[in-house]
Amino acid sequence: MNLRKIAALAGLTIVTATTFSGVAQAETFRDGENNLYVTGLSAQQEVSFSYPGTPRVSSSRANACGAVIVRGTSGTPVTGTIKVDNVSINTSTLPTQLLPSCGANGAFNEARTANFKTPDGQVVIVGKTANNFYGVETPENAARRTRANACGFVGVAPNARFTHAGSQEVAIGSDSVVTISSISQKEAPLCRGNIMYVPTSWLGNSGS
Repeated sequence: MNLRKIAALAGLTIVTATTFSGVAQAETFRDGENNLYVTGLSAQQEVSFSYPGTPRVSSSRANACGAVIVRGTSGTPVTGTIKVDNVSINTSTLPTQLLPSCGANGAFNEARTANFKTPDGQVVIVGKTANNFYGVETPENAARRTRANACGFVGVAPNARFTHAGSQEVAIGSDSVVTISSISQKEAPLCRGNIMYVPTSWLGNSGS
């Protein structure tokens, strides 16, 4: 019997993945609301979504000397213009100095009265309130990381920061950068009780 007829008889619009071998293959797609999906993964496998042109936003705590230390991801030097507490700072204009140790009196052991960068590429913003958290924005590509569910797929929804507009660019995992609008569109699967369910539109003419 055709799988779509089985679904209709059961009053369902979906069928289990175990009845259709084609859904197990790896695939990246988007649904009608521009949620992004990657299928064919192992349970708990991590997937990264990197967005070129979208700055990386984080929060950093000022140390006991009132300095916010901005570090690049994976130890890379911080370059270009950054924002700390909504203030833009051109790192290319900062003097290069060593980072002194912070004394018990809440002051650097060697005076630092202006922002600076260290020889290894860290940017140090002084004059902040000790132990307060400050917003930090760097020109590195913003990224989101998530893990596959028990059914072996990942779904990532747009939000205020990652709108998934048609012209927005994204690199999924190790794939090349593409625009959201160029990603193929199809209906989304479901994961219930560790079983993957797929829309009947996935089945095409398979099964009889």
